[in-house]
Amino acid sequence: MELEILLSTKQKIGWDRLPLDVLVEIGKIVNEIDGNVAAMRATCKHWKAGVASVASALTPLGLPCRYSAFSHISSINTATRNHGHAITSSEFASLCAAAPQATLLNLNGAYQIASLKPLNNMQALTHLSLDHTAVTDADLIDIIPSLTQSLVSLSLQECIFLKGDFISTLESALNLRRLDISDIGLALHINPATGRALGTLSSLEILSIGGNTACDVTAGVLAALPRLKALSLKDSHMLSEGGLEELAAGPAGRVLEIVDLEGCQSIGEGCWAALSRLKAIKKLCLARMPQLLQAAPMPDYAAAALWRWPASLQKLCIAGSNVHPTKLKLLLAACGPGLLELDLSVPGNNLASSSSSPSRPPFARLTPQQVRDLVEAARGLKQLKKLNAARTGMPLEAAVAFMRAAPRLTHLDLSGCSLGPRVGLGAQGSRATAGQLWSSGIFIPGSGIPYHAEAAHVSNSLAAPGPEEFAFALGALTALCTLRLEDSGLRHEHLRHVKWLKGLVNVSFAGNRGIGDVVAKGLAASASFLEEINLSGTSITDQGLKNLHSSSSSGGGGGNNNENNTTTSGAESQASTSSSSFSTALKRLHTLSLARSGSGITLAGLQALVRGAAATPEAAAAAAAAADGDKSKCVRSPPLRSLNLSDCVSIDTECANFISSSFPKLTHLNLSGCVRLEAEGIEKALPVLSLLRYLDISRCGDALEYTGLREICAHLTQLTGLKLDGARKLTGDGLGTLSTLGVLSELDLTCCAGLGDDDEDVKSKLPEDLIATVQLPQGGRATVSSPLVKMQQRRGLVSLAGSLPQV
Repeated sequence: MELEILLSTKQKIGWDRLPLDVLVEIGKIVNEIDGNVAAMRATCKHWKAGVASVASALTPLGLPCRYSAFSHISSINTATRNHGHAITSSEFASLCAAAPQATLLNLNGAYQIASLKPLNNMQALTHLSLDHTAVTDADLIDIIPSLTQSLVSLSLQECIFLKGDFISTLESALNLRRLDISDIGLALHINPATGRALGTLSSLEILSIGGNTACDVTAGVLAALPRLKALSLKDSHMLSEGGLEELAAGPAGRVLEIVDLEGCQSIGEGCWAALSRLKAIKKLCLARMPQLLQAAPMPDYAAAALWRWPASLQKLCIAGSNVHPTKLKLLLAACGPGLLELDLSVPGNNLASSSSSPSRPPFARLTPQQVRDLVEAARGLKQLKKLNAARTGMPLEAAVAFMRAAPRLTHLDLSGCSLGPRVGLGAQGSRATAGQLWSSGIFIPGSGIPYHAEAAHVSNSLAAPGPEEFAFALGALTALCTLRLEDSGLRHEHLRHVKWLKGLVNVSFAGNRGIGDVVAKGLAASASFLEEINLSGTSITDQGLKNLHSSSSSGGGGGNNNENNTTTSGAESQASTSSSSFSTALKRLHTLSLARSGSGITLAGLQALVRGAAATPEAAAAAAAAADGDKSKCVRSPPLRSLNLSDCVSIDTECANFISSSFPKLTHLNLSGCVRLEAEGIEKALPVLSLLRYLDISRCGDALEYTGLREICAHLTQLTGLKLDGARKLTGDGLGTLSTLGVLSELDLTCCAGLGDDDEDVKSKLPEDLIATVQLPQGGRATVSSPLVKMQQRRGLVSLAGSLPQV
C-alpha cells in the first residue's frame, strides 16, 4: 500500500524512501542476500548524497562554469584560472545571480570584468578579493553601500587604477577587520587626505599599505586605530623613526602584534626605542634594511633600548639586511629566549638593495672574533623551531652552534652556507684585519656607512668543529621536518647520521657533488614520510634510488653500518621494523628532482623507484602477493606530481614510456637536456600525461617535430607553461596547433632555428587567440597578448602599438 501511494505521486523516488519490504525483495534479487537491509539503505543514502550538487566551495579551473547547478555555494575562488580563461563580465553576472548567499569571493586576476554592479546582489559577502583587477574607485563606491553590514575582509593588491577616493566610503563598513591596499600607488606622502581617511576605519585589525609611500604623518594617523593588530608598511621609503615613535605612542601601539617594515630605508638607530614600546608585538620584519643592521657599532641609547624589548616577540625576520655579527649578538641576546622563528636569509642573489653591492654572501669572510659573535648569538635560542640562513655563507662553526642551541628545530635551511673548510684564516691565528675581510665582502660602496675596524690581530682560540660534529648536531634534531642544505659543500661525513631523522618530509641536498648513494640510503629511515626530495646536482645514481627502498626494509642508514650496532635501542629497532613494510616506502612522495645527475640515472633507477630493488626478499614477496591478487601488499608507484630529470643524458624514449605509464598524475615534467630522447617518445609517451600543466622539453636536439607538437597540443590541454627551447626541427607550420592550449601563459621558443631569424614573422604565425608571454627565437618577448596590456588598453592608457605613456 505504501509503495502504491508513492507511485501515485508520479515523482522520482529515492532509494531512502522505499519501504522496507521492497528493499528486502530488491536485495534478494540483486545479490541473493536476505537481511542486511539497513546497510543497503545507508549505502543508497550515501550514494545519493555523493552525486547531489551540494558543493559549498567552488574553484572553477577551465571554461565558464554553470553556477546555477550548485545551490549551496558559500565560497568561490576563480584566482586559479589562467589568463586564457579569466572570468568575463557575462560569467561574473551569472555567478552573482546564482550565488547570492556566498560569503567568500576571490576574483584575483579577473581583468576582463567591466563592472562590479552585479555584486550588489551578494549582500552576504564577508571576504572579497579583487587583487590584480581593473577595478576603479567608482566601481567600489557603487558596491560598498550594499556590503557595509557583512564585509569583513577586502583585498585590493596592485589595483593600479585606484586613487583612494573609495576609502572614505569604507567608514560605514562597521565590521571591516582586514584591508589590503598594498602596491596601488596612492602616494600617501603627497595625499594626506587619503591617509586621514584610513584613520577613520576604527574597526580595522589588519592593514597593509606597503608600496604607497607612507610617511611619518601616515603613521601618526594610524596610531589612533584602537584595534589594529597587524600593520604592513613595506617599502615606505619616507617613513622614519619619528613615525614609529608616534605609532608606538598611540592606542595602536598597545595592541600591535605584527609589524612589517621591510625595505623602509629611512629608518635609523632610533627605531629600537620605539619598537621596545610595542609590548604586544609577536612578529617583526626588518628585511632589506642594511642601513640599520649592517654597521657594527650601536649607540648607547639604542643598546639600552634593546634590553627593554618585550618578551612576547616570537618571529624575527632580518632577511637581506646583511646583519653584522656583533649586532646580531645584541639582538638575539635581547629577544632570543622567546623566539620561535628566525630568518637571516639573503633573498635570491641580491644581497642588498643597492645594485652596486657585491655578490659575496654576508658571512662569507669573517674574522675569528666575528665568528665568535655568531656562535655567541646562537646561545639562548632554546625555543627556536625555524631557522633560515640560506645564502648567507654562514661558517660551519656558527651552523653547529645554532643547531646545538635549538634542539626543537623543525625547519632548517642552511643552503649556500660555508659548511666546508674556512678559507682565508690560519689554523691558530689570523693576521688579517677586519677591514680586509669584512668591508671587502659585504659593505656597500658609496653607502655612507662608516667603518669601524675591530682589533687588527685577533687570536683564534675558537675550536673549529669538523664534519663529524656537524653530523652529530644534525642527527640530534629529531623533530626536523624540513631540511635544506643546497650548495653547501657537503660530503658524506656531514650526513652520516641523517638516518636518525625519521620524520623528514622535505629534503634538498641540491648542488652538493660530494654526496650520493650513501646519503640516499640514510634517507630511507623517513621514506614513508618524505613528500619532496631534491638531489639535483649530486652524485646520485640508480643505486641511490634502490637504496631508498632496500634500506627501508633493512633499517639501514648512511655512514658506517657497523656503527652503534651493539647499542641500538628498542625504540630504534621498532622504528626499523615499522619502516620495513615495502609497500609504505615513498608512499607520500609527490616532488622529485634529479636534475644534472649526468649519466647516473637510467631506466633501471626509475624502475627501482617504483618497484624497489628486485633482489630483496620484500620485492619478491610483493610480486607474489600481486600474483595472488592481494592488493594490500602490492608495491605501488609513488604519487608523483612533479618530476625533474633535466640534463640526465641517459633518459631515452624507453624511459619516457615508463614515466608516462608509472606516473600518470604528473603535473610538472622537466626533460630538458635529455639528448637521447627521440621523436617517438614525445609523440606517444608524453600525450598520455593528460594532467600536465608544465612541460619542459628544451635542448632535446631533434626530438620535437611537427607531429610531436601536434600530439602535445591535442592531448595536454591544461598546459600553462611549455618550453621548446632549441627545437631545431620545429617550423612555423606547427605553431598553429597551439590554439588548443587555451590556458597557456608561458611559451619559450628560444633558439628554434627552424622558425627563422625574424621574430616579427614568428609572432604573425602564432594563433590570434593565444594569451601568453612568448620568448621568441632571437631572444625577444611578445607581450602584446599579455593580460596586463589588454587591461590597460581597455582603460585607454595604452595605444594599440603597446607603448606606455611616460609619467
